[in-house]
Amino acid sequence: MGERGSFIPITSVFPATTAAALTTYSTGLPPAGHGIIGYRLYLRETGAITNMIHLSLVGTGNDDTAIAAGLDPDKLLRQPTLYERLGSCGVATHTLLPRQIAKSGLSKIFYRGSTAIHPTISFPDMLVTARGILARAGGPTFLTLYWPSLDGVAHARGPDSDAYLAEVLSIDGAIRRELVGHVKRTLIVVSSDHGFVPMEKSDYLSLNSLPGLDGAAILPPVGEPRASYLYLRSGPYDRLVKETPRLLEGGLLALTAAQVIEGGLLGEGPLHPELENRLGDLVIVSTGRAGIHHPYPDARFLRGMHGGLTAEEMLVPLIVSPL
Repeated sequence: MGERGSFIPITSVFPATTAAALTTYSTGLPPAGHGIIGYRLYLRETGAITNMIHLSLVGTGNDDTAIAAGLDPDKLLRQPTLYERLGSCGVATHTLLPRQIAKSGLSKIFYRGSTAIHPTISFPDMLVTARGILARAGGPTFLTLYWPSLDGVAHARGPDSDAYLAEVLSIDGAIRRELVGHVKRTLIVVSSDHGFVPMEKSDYLSLNSLPGLDGAAILPPVGEPRASYLYLRSGPYDRLVKETPRLLEGGLLALTAAQVIEGGLLGEGPLHPELENRLGDLVIVSTGRAGIHHPYPDARFLRGMHGGLTAEEMLVPLIVSPL
């Protein structure tokens, strides 16, 4: 596809993570505007740390418990989605997802306004389903396909592993086999939500091991290991804030929420009304190999991570090609 069309690198959003980037894909807004700025966030709407992928309250273990606790999905994402906008212009929109997430609360938010959401079993099944939808299309049609297997392999095996390369080649081969040359009058756009960096267990640093941060936080860190948001006790707050920006061990950069916003790291434009509250008091951003260990019961020392400001995390491909 890169030979027939165009291939350029583009930047993801900060933080370079699924929840933030997919919300930007859905709305066209930067994280500063949509407010979904990490994997786990402290939400005043639920009064609890909330997993933004599963929309679950930390400690409950079940999906969509945040909705049961009073989180209104329509208010979580207040802006019209791409699918709502296209629908108002007479464009049919179809979203194809792995069947285990097709009916999740987050999918209903991201893809609100889709003409239909199609659960699929495997990546080849997703491509064949897409081919069938396009063959039956009677007018302008827009398809979104989201398949997260490459993300899963990179987390578990590492982005520099043979397993990761094998998954890339598998995805590329499936697209060539099932789509290229089989669909007419169709443009394909391929990209990603984030890149990856390899990490070792020793790269995950305890918050309490960093100078000045031992016992400083009143909550566990939220956000991502490579883009962490800290809520500080009143005593350490004044001292730590005065010392920012400050470079910590392993390339970790400490910034205040105000410095993150004013520096434009989360994008430009009107701010989400809850943005400052969700950033906490201190933001720890990865610019090297290190990240902050988030000590939740389901936390693992993954071999691949993202969320920080390195080129490997921020740069993603953009391929545009006729099929």
